[in-house]
Order: sequence, then C-alpha cells, then structure tokens
Amino acid sequence: MLHGRDDVIEQITTLIDDSREGRGNSLLITGGPGQGKTALLDHVADTFGKDWNLLRCCGTEREAGLRYGGLHQLLAPIPDAAGTVPEPTRAASATASGTDPLEQDDNSHQVGLGLLALWSRLSTERPVLLLIDDAHWWDQPSIHALAFATRRLIAHRVAVLVTSRARGNTHGLPEKELMPLSRDESKALLVERMPGLPADTRERVLDTAAGNPSALLQLPGANSDFPTLGPLALSARLQCEYERGLAALPEDTRLALLVVAADCSGSLTVAVQVLAELGSTAAALDAAERVGVVNISGLSITFRHPLERAAAYRMAPYSMRLFIHATIAASIDDPELRAWHLAAAATAPDETAAAALDAVADSARRNTDYRRAALASEHAGRLSPAQNDRHTRLLTALEANIEAGQTARALGLAAEIASREVDFAVGARLSAARGRILSAQGDPRGAYDAFTHAAHLYSADPDAAARMHIYAAGAVWPDPDPSRMLSTRAALHTLALGTERDGYLAVLDGQIALHGGDGDRAQAVRTVRSGVRFGRARFAEDHSIRFVLAVQAMSAGEVDDARTYLVELNTKCREHGMAGRLPLVGIALGTAETLLGHFQKAEAAFSESLRTAQEIGQPDRAGRAGAGLAVLAAVRGERDRCRKLAEESLPGAASRFDTTSSVNARWALGLLDLGYGRHEAAMAHFEAAADHRDRAIGCWIPLISDHIEAAARCDPAQAAEPMSLLEGWFAANSAPWIEAQLLRCRGLLEQDGAAFAQALPLHAEAHRWFDHARTGLLYGEWLRRERCTLKARTVLHAAMRTFQRLGAVSWADRARTELRAAGEGTGSHAGATSAQLTPQELQVVRLAAGGATNRQIAARLQISPKTVSHHLYRAFPKLGVSNRRALARLPLGLDDPSNV
Repeated sequence: MLHGRDDVIEQITTLIDDSREGRGNSLLITGGPGQGKTALLDHVADTFGKDWNLLRCCGTEREAGLRYGGLHQLLAPIPDAAGTVPEPTRAASATASGTDPLEQDDNSHQVGLGLLALWSRLSTERPVLLLIDDAHWWDQPSIHALAFATRRLIAHRVAVLVTSRARGNTHGLPEKELMPLSRDESKALLVERMPGLPADTRERVLDTAAGNPSALLQLPGANSDFPTLGPLALSARLQCEYERGLAALPEDTRLALLVVAADCSGSLTVAVQVLAELGSTAAALDAAERVGVVNISGLSITFRHPLERAAAYRMAPYSMRLFIHATIAASIDDPELRAWHLAAAATAPDETAAAALDAVADSARRNTDYRRAALASEHAGRLSPAQNDRHTRLLTALEANIEAGQTARALGLAAEIASREVDFAVGARLSAARGRILSAQGDPRGAYDAFTHAAHLYSADPDAAARMHIYAAGAVWPDPDPSRMLSTRAALHTLALGTERDGYLAVLDGQIALHGGDGDRAQAVRTVRSGVRFGRARFAEDHSIRFVLAVQAMSAGEVDDARTYLVELNTKCREHGMAGRLPLVGIALGTAETLLGHFQKAEAAFSESLRTAQEIGQPDRAGRAGAGLAVLAAVRGERDRCRKLAEESLPGAASRFDTTSSVNARWALGLLDLGYGRHEAAMAHFEAAADHRDRAIGCWIPLISDHIEAAARCDPAQAAEPMSLLEGWFAANSAPWIEAQLLRCRGLLEQDGAAFAQALPLHAEAHRWFDHARTGLLYGEWLRRERCTLKARTVLHAAMRTFQRLGAVSWADRARTELRAAGEGTGSHAGATSAQLTPQELQVVRLAAGGATNRQIAARLQISPKTVSHHLYRAFPKLGVSNRRALARLPLGLDDPSNV
C-alpha cells in the first residue's frame, strides 16, 4: 500500500484509462532522493502491467554521457521492433535501439518520429506502457527524442511515465512533484511496515525522515542502537545520495555545515562563534546557502531537510565530530546545550558532564517534560563514574520513561538495573516502577507482587509502604480471587501510620467491599464515600490513588463524582505530559461518559485512549478502549464495527482477569442484539457476562437492566437473579438514575405502565437521555397494547426523536416500527433520512456538523481527508442538503440535552 499518494495515483489512473482509449499522454514525476518515485512505478507496473505492452528502464549515472544510451536501454528488450517501422524513421529507431551503428549527426527529432512509429505499431496488439525511472541520468539526445515523441501521443494508445529528481526542465511533459508525506501518513507507513517499533524510536525516525518514505523504512535498520546524541545515521544508500551534493562544496563550507549539524540549537550566533574558534568565518556558509543546503533567516540557520543535516554530520570522521562537540561546549553559555555537547564529546565516564545532564533532567521534570527528563537522566547515568550515582540516575530515567509512556525503553532500563546489586532505596523504587509497567501490560498479579515487594522494602517509611499497598490492591482489582486484597489489608494494618491508618484503610476497604466482601452493598457505598472524602484531602498530588478512588466512586454508582475526578485527572495527565497514564484515565473517563449518556464525549475519550495505548505499547489498555468503543457502536446499531471491536477486546488466556474488557465486549454484543430485537441472542451474551458482575458492579447497572429486558422477552423467570441484584443496588444507593432503571425493569416485568411513567422524569432529572428514550419506547409499546394509541404516539415520537439525535439508528427504527403499529406513518423526518447513511458516513457527518474540518475528522476516525470528502459527497444528497453549513440544522446524534 502506498501512503499519501492518492492524488498522483488518481492522476496516473486517469492518464492510463485515457491512453487505453487512444488518447495517449505522458507525466513527469519529480521528487528528491527517497521520495518514492520507484515505488510508484512499481505500483503502476503491478496494477496495470499485465494488460499492456510494458517497457521499463532506469537511468544510471555511469551511462549519463552515452549518446542515446537511455533509449537503447528502453528498447533493448525488442531489438527487432525497428524492422516493423517504415522508412525514413526505421534508421533512426534502429540507431536508438542499438541495432545500427551510431551516427554522431543523428537528429533527435528523427529518432523521436521513429519512436512514435514504433510505439504506434506495438499498440495495435495491446496498449503500450513506458515506465522510465531516474531520467535525470539519461543522456540529452534520449531525453529530447523521448519528449518529441510524447508530445505527439494524443491519437495513440501509449502511456509514458517518467521520474526524475530535476524540476523545471520538463521538455513539454506535464509535471507532478511528489511532496513529503505528512506526519500522519508517515506514521501510518511505519505502523504498517514496522508495527513493533517502540513509540519513542518511531518519533525520532519521523523527525529525521521528515516525510521521506525511503528514509522512514531505512533509518530503523541503519540505527540498531538508536543513538540519542546527534543525528541518526543514514543507510549507506541515503548517505551516498545526500553526500553527493555536499562533497562538491568547499572544505571550509563542509566544516561549517558540520558545526551547524552538530549544534542542535539552530542558532546562527553559536555557529559563527564556534567557527571563529576554529579560525573560520560566516563566509564559509555562503556556498551552502547559495545551493540551498541551509536556510539562514535572522539569527537562525537550519538545514533544508533533516536528512541533509544527518548526512553532513556523518560524513565527518568520528574524531572530528568529538572535537566539534567539545569546541561547542567550550564556546557557549547555555547550561543545557553545554551539557548535551559535553556528553556528546565524552568517550569515558565524566562526572562533570553527568552532573550537567542531571541538572537538565531536574529542570525537565519540573516542567513536566518527561521525555527530555528521561533522555537526560539516562545519559547522566551512563556517564556517572560512581556506581550508586549510575543506578540512581538510570532509575530516575526509568520512572520518567514510564510517565512519558516509553514502555520499551523503560523495560530495557529496568532489566539493566535489576541485573546489578542495588541498595534498598533503589530496589524499592525499581520494584514500584516494575509494578506500574506490569499493570500497564495487563499482568495484575505480577504488578501486585512488584508493589507488595516495594512496600516490604519501604519498611522504614510507613507512608510510602502504605501507598505501595494501595497501588497493589488497585492493580489486582480484576483478579477474581479476593485473598490478595485481604492480605494487603492485613499488611496495611500493621504499619506504624498513627492517625493516618484509618484513612488508608478506608481507601482499601471500599475496594474490598465492592469486590465482594461480605455482600453488604450499602456498607460498601458508605465506605467508598468515606474513602473518597479522605482521599480528596490527603492524596491531592497522588494521581494513582486518586484514580483508584475515582474508579471506586463509579463502581459504587457515584458516576457524576467519578467523572469530576477523572476530568481533573485527565487534564493533569495531558498538561503534565504523562502519556503513560493517559490511556487508563481516558478509558475510565469514557466509561463514565457512557454511563451518563454523553456518547460523543465518550467516543472522544475512548478513541484517544486507543490511539495512545497502541502508540506507546499498552495492548491491554488498547483492548479496554476498544471494548468501550464497541458499546458505543452497539448504541448506534453499527453491526460490523461493534462485532469487530468486541471480538478484538475479548481477553485471551494471557489477559483472563481483564473483566473490564470482557464485560464491556459482551455488554456491547448483547446491547447490539437488543437494539435489533434479537432477544435470545442478547440473552446469551448477558449470561456470559453474569459471572463477572461481582466486581465493579455499580458500573454495570445498565448491563443488569439490559439483562432483565432480554430475559423479560425470552423467559421472565430468568430475570429473577439480575432483578435481585438491581434491587440490592438501589437499596444501597438510591440515586435517581438507579431508581429509574429499577422502575423501567419493574414496568417491563410486571407490565405496569405507572412504573414506566414514574421512571421518565427520573431519567430526565439525571440527564440520561438514551435511557429516557428507551423507557419511552417500552412505555409506548405498553400504551399501544393497552389501546391508548394517541398517548402511545406522543411517547413514541419523543423516543424516536431522541434516538435520532443520539444516532441510535437501530433504536430509532424500533420506535418507528412501533409508531406504524400504532397507526401512524413516521413521515420524512431528517432524522429518518440520516438512517440511510452508512455508519461511517454518519460518523463523518456528525463531526462535520460539529464544525470539525476534513483533516480533523480524518485524524479522529483514522481515515484520509480524501475519504472524508467522499463520505460527505455521498451523504449530502441522502440528507437533502448541499453544504456542510446546513448539517448543523439537522438532528444527527448530538449529546446536548437541550436538543432533546
């Protein structure tokens, strides 16, 4: 698959289609080294070559001065073809194909006519496709003859595609320049070809390649250890290509370019200052600026392309690069730049350089730039002469990498530190860091063991030990065996915490009570509320414990409080660059938004969490985010998307404790079937999820309600157990939204219209509009059966409009069906028209209606901007509008309660 080349492929496809019909044409494709010109010709050959007379060749530097060498290479596969061409063009064609002696005074126009006659003859059987790569190495007579012939193809079945680095001198051929890939396109190419590339490594490749496709694919192989100081090394091919132009520059200019390449600041002042130390001047940069290798503007100097910077740096000997870094370090006052250049110049442990980098890392941490902090701390550790300093600095780098979401680098550092003998303080921090990594990887018991070991090592610090125990309990939440949490409580009880002990126990006891405990849900809710109050004051800066408390609040049915906590945490993680925490916090926030019926906000949270988790290597959390998106797809009736996401999210043997993923996936599949009226199929999914409802049960109250609805349609006797659970939760927490769920289920099981009527205002009070519409649907069905058709139509119309606004297509269809059964047609509402859209068209239209640009929509849905335009082009006629401004007036699935 070619990324970022849709426009040129479309242009080539049109050219080939026209040529097949006898309207021959040509195209010159230009671009620098590695821009994918050859790959594009490969794609054309693979796609169209079997149906055409294919002639292909590639220019070479060695033959650039050989008269008609280019055409000889092109026509060499058909040496007898010249004999089929009538005189006087036969002699010219024979000369070009190499079958007759070369005459120095041959006219390229005559050769061009011979080519045209030859191609015309060949095209009588099948159309002719000529692919000429690297035409900048062709001799001038071949180019002139080719251009002469291609300008006269209009009545022939011939298509000519030429690639060249040169621009401007097109010889009359239409020209298309290949632009660098965008960062998103570059990332998509790397993910496709190198899915295992760590996120931090991928970012460096993206920065250096700057959209060059060949560099994207070659840089990882050329940098097995990925040096973190100085530009990346180029592959031998790319280094040779970019060195070619640099080698022609004067020696003093090459030295000046080395200085600019080594100095990462882009400061012209620094470059001139260092050149002065080397006995040179700014005049050495004149030649580089003249040929466009560097751009000088004001007090800044930058290379035209990062690959040229890498080539200029690597073409200098290693010893020279060390000397330049040392010279820069001695010439500048900026402490951070000086630290990096001292490190780059070091060839052995150096405490001066290590201490300077340590200060850089401290500053970066204070500014929450964890990537920079990790890099500085790691290099400070490697340059530290003292073993203890080395371990401490590497451990600091490990912790910063975890916060930055650089899991692969964190794992490498953890293994390196663990292989050496360390003191208790370093051991405790290392074990805590391993707990965080294992938790992110979906290994709750491994994380529990690591945090518990850290608590043991922190025996002299009761507060730190208590926090480790809380982290351990939070990590093992999905485990169906409660013994570990009970062991954690016993260990916590023995710590010398004084008056703080009760607060810590309140945090832990809420979790134990929700997990199973003695089954007293009312006590569990009270304990959670007490723990949340304590935690709000005590753990204002401990993001891990605040997250545990937010999840507990949501699990106890306190969803609004949980959402407040999670929005705050999400904002802090984003502002502080804590990419490692973002997926987990975003998943919990998405769950809260889903329970509140804020489906667009939920989709944004889950989608961002999924992307981030995939990018930083957290597959377990990617599965959880996918399961949350599956529930939203079920709400909207998106069959294929829901099933795909759910299947991908169901845990395998390695993640058997991930109940969040498994329950959400099964809920999604059950809710999808429920929306389409497939109650028996829905029942099977809800039964499969029933074994997990002893954990985080407050999150699953809507699932219990859906289970009851499916059972009521299939076998009401099977509703007894989930109904008991729902009644127990209402007894523990009498929140209006829980009472509304209970009343709806009673109305369904007891065929009690009054219960439905009582539930509706409670749904509205809690702003649960999807639930409000679902209760209205069931109430309308009951009213219709009771022959109260006028009232039934009123209730069903309201339900249908809400479903349409929320984009719940399958539910809107059910309401529409009930309206017809009540004796009324639903008319041609705009919402009904939106039901004609495909699921992806509906997503695109909703986002466009909200003001998102095509590029923003493409990034959100992970499709190309061109695909977005295509969906809008198809959707507008279905919706009866002609522009995106009119979309804002249509009910297309907005979450805003004021629209309901």
